[in-house]
Amino acid sequence: MVRLIDSTTIDLNLNQFEWAHFRKTKGRIKLHTVYDPEADTPTFFELTTAKVNDCKAAQNLPIMPGVTYVFDRAYDDYSWYYEMTNQGTWFVGRRE
Repeated sequence: MVRLIDSTTIDLNLNQFEWAHFRKTKGRIKLHTVYDPEADTPTFFELTTAKVNDCKAAQNLPIMPGVTYVFDRAYDDYSWYYEMTNQGTWFVGRRE
């Protein structure tokens, strides 16, 4: 099995969503997603404020043994890689 991990930033109107404060005049959130390309559907997602770093949010993602995860360099965290390796998970980090 292969799972893709990525996040996307969503702009919000700061007047309506004050809790999504990002910068002085901007509101944003991040949607962190684990995606199953075979089923063409997300298997897990989490919303955070846009200031949350991707590798921090990755700590909350469900990681299953025997699955190969593909993600970009925003998720670089060698202690996380070590944990995944110890539980029998494969991973591929994209550089571009």
